[in-house]
Amino acid sequence: MAVDGDPPEIFEFDGDVTDNVVVGDEPPVNGSQIPMVHLGGDDWSLLFDECGRIPSSNAGDCGTSQAFTGIVQDYDFLGDDSFIDLKFTKGSSKDEQFVGDWEITNSGGQPDKNDITNGYAAAYEVTNPSVDPNHCWDADTKAVVPCSDPSSDGPLHEAGDLIFTVGADRYAVQGDATLGAWFFQGDVGVTGADTDNPQFVGEHVIGDLLLIFNFPQSSGSDPEIIIYEWRPDLDPSSPLLLLYDDVAAKCDGLGGKLGCGISNEAIDFGKGQDAGIPIGYQIGPITVPWDYLPKGGVLNGPVPATGFNEGAVNVTKALGEQRCFTSFLLETRSSESVSATLKDFVVGKFPLCNTSLSTEIHDAEAADTYVDIQSTEVAPGDVHDAAYLIFTAPGDLLPSGEVKFELFEATCEDLVADYNNLVDGVPDMSIDDFTAVATHTEDTDNGTLITDGSDVDDLNGNASRVGQLRVQSPNDDTLEPGTAYAYWVNFTSDGDFPDAGPHCEEITAFQLTPTVVTEIHEGTSVGGNHSGTDIQDNPVPNPLTFPWAGAQKVGTLIHDKAFVTGDKSITPAGDIVFRLYGQEGCTGELLTLDPGDSDGDGSATTNTVNVTAVNDDDSAAESLTFDTAGLIPMGSNNRVISFKATYTPSTNAYTGASAACENIVIEKYVPKLVTHIHADGDHATDIQDTEQLVGISIHDQAVLTGDAPFNPAGTVTFQLYSDGTCTTANGAAEDVTMTADGGDSGDGKAESSSFDTTSYLVGIVGSNRKLSYTASYGGDSYYVAVDATEPACEVLTIKKRTPTIYTQVKIEDTAVVGGDGSGLSVTSGGNEVTFKIFANGSCSGDPAATETENLTAGLLAVLSQTATIGDNAGERGTTTSVSYLATYNGNQYYDSKTHGCEIVSVTLP
Repeated sequence: MAVDGDPPEIFEFDGDVTDNVVVGDEPPVNGSQIPMVHLGGDDWSLLFDECGRIPSSNAGDCGTSQAFTGIVQDYDFLGDDSFIDLKFTKGSSKDEQFVGDWEITNSGGQPDKNDITNGYAAAYEVTNPSVDPNHCWDADTKAVVPCSDPSSDGPLHEAGDLIFTVGADRYAVQGDATLGAWFFQGDVGVTGADTDNPQFVGEHVIGDLLLIFNFPQSSGSDPEIIIYEWRPDLDPSSPLLLLYDDVAAKCDGLGGKLGCGISNEAIDFGKGQDAGIPIGYQIGPITVPWDYLPKGGVLNGPVPATGFNEGAVNVTKALGEQRCFTSFLLETRSSESVSATLKDFVVGKFPLCNTSLSTEIHDAEAADTYVDIQSTEVAPGDVHDAAYLIFTAPGDLLPSGEVKFELFEATCEDLVADYNNLVDGVPDMSIDDFTAVATHTEDTDNGTLITDGSDVDDLNGNASRVGQLRVQSPNDDTLEPGTAYAYWVNFTSDGDFPDAGPHCEEITAFQLTPTVVTEIHEGTSVGGNHSGTDIQDNPVPNPLTFPWAGAQKVGTLIHDKAFVTGDKSITPAGDIVFRLYGQEGCTGELLTLDPGDSDGDGSATTNTVNVTAVNDDDSAAESLTFDTAGLIPMGSNNRVISFKATYTPSTNAYTGASAACENIVIEKYVPKLVTHIHADGDHATDIQDTEQLVGISIHDQAVLTGDAPFNPAGTVTFQLYSDGTCTTANGAAEDVTMTADGGDSGDGKAESSSFDTTSYLVGIVGSNRKLSYTASYGGDSYYVAVDATEPACEVLTIKKRTPTIYTQVKIEDTAVVGGDGSGLSVTSGGNEVTFKIFANGSCSGDPAATETENLTAGLLAVLSQTATIGDNAGERGTTTSVSYLATYNGNQYYDSKTHGCEIVSVTLP
């Protein structure tokens, strides 16, 4: 019966513990007050058989109950056959006091009738309402009224109402029995039971429920039921609020009661069992399936008449609402008065509204954020804890309160050891040795109700109301890699449901491995993060040709750029160490990258740069600028160098990492060498491929042009050859230092020494002889060595000079003077002959010359001057005439005489 039969088939309130069979309706036997009704539902023996003394905390596991305390024994047997019997200290504890004011002891005696041997309670949910039209409830007056009454608020017992059942067996039965049953919303228990100072732990919560069952032993007296609610908020001086009082509350199977009580009182049916009366109605001494010790009897003997009491109350109607209760205390009292002295007690769990915690650690960035990653190693990104509050509850109650998440840098073993540290025998409820690195308190109102349990049926077909509520902490990104962490989670109820926890779960964060990607940029480093074209050469061609299109020219300013890419929105912090190697593959010689050790890392060959955040996952750094000027030695056209960037983290979030080796080809410029042959004193006119007269002084000039932004250095080697094919060297080669030509940067020139050709044709047959020059540039730090190509061989012809020759006709005039045969001398006393020379053929005009000569002994006078024809270049090819007149000037013997005009004509070639 529910509460006394209307509705039936929930629990048997029949004065025994036996789960009886269902029998048919029969008239009362011999005027018995217990009619023959359909007896059905659970009884205490069924609950005990299914769940034992310590039942599962899961609702529905014991019969069809929502909660069952188990058979709570009043004493704990010790190994030496002695036992501990806890009881209230005489006269000092009352129900109107706070739990913390109750005093208990494990020594001394008490009246036998007050000595509880076992106590028990269960909760049931009404599945079918009361059907009797006279059994309705007036919530305002808290009274049973006919359903037709205007004040009726519906059936007395409605579907979903909670029925609390209470039972006890006592050591002795002399005198009235008054039982009190406390139903606490919080955890109330006892600690230190086997010490000199046993005491209660836990305390009242507003709304705790006290049911008082008074079982008088006087004939014809009915049990009385009184219901109180703990409400010190209304009246601190009188904290027990009376909700209901019924002095005629005997379970008689007729229904119409909010609550009822019954004991195994002795009733004389006049026939006894042999008359066919069901066993359940053989009221009087009963046996119980659990340990029981009666006064004067033996262990597990029968419970004497009135030594067993049971009762029930519809607490939903009494309270006007559903409410959660967690623990239970059954007491004996000196009377039904609120100020009655408390005697004996048993205390236990009453898991009507039960809560338990399970937790999961989730990766907030995972594709499936509800995968439990506890007890694993995870990346130190965002994680959060999810508390799954599993609850049992009557009706539509849902847990309400706060879930506190504490993240500790410790293991669960550490935390549990500290949590269980006993202080005066009591667990230390704080974790004093550890400081949470993160604490979050989340309201259950912000949680997600996964299921309220209303659609889950237990094995008995009863709605078990096992629900699940997920409450999630915010993301935590404080995990230090390589460190063990534990979430310590507690649920603190706001009053309806019991607290739950602590629950601990572990996780270990491992270090993230970043990716380091590098680029070589041209130009001056600006630090931090900027975009640029990657000019690294990976891979380097093999063989490396020269020139190569991918190479960078010597003198180019370069720097390395490193990108550190992380994960989990954790920005990589730390340094990039840049190294520059003098060869391919990041091995061998280190080049000087930081000559002044500006970064203070103590090395000129490393450049340590702190990374700059780019975004949540990425950082970047740039090396100092490296000038490739002078990098390539003489004799080499190119050189491969390589950068290596290594990330050194400043936190444990990331491991160190290195970028791949970056190779870059640096090559020299290719200049153009042009040569010219100049005559000395002329540095502009190119005379190669011409003929020059012997005796000229010459030199060779080489002009180098190129694209390098630097003036060339090095030498030009000139070689003079004694032929026109640059084959036969004429003397040793000459090295001349290149100088700037005064024009564009990158151009230069050199000139050979002077060569005098005066002796070049000595002994040469023929009229000319060729000579030639070659010039080659030996290169420098910027330019490769090249030979002159315009032309490769410079040729010059040296030839003999052409002389000037003039032909002359010289005419000598001679005069012979003879006497007349007289023998007189033509020379005695005068012997001169006068010659006149005329520049014409007519002896006319003024003579060109006049000369007087003496006759010789031979009477011959010779003109000393000659007439020259052709002494001027302009007379060539012309006919020229001269004429002479010779006159003997006479003497003492002979007269003067002039010879006739002598004419000479000459044609010059």
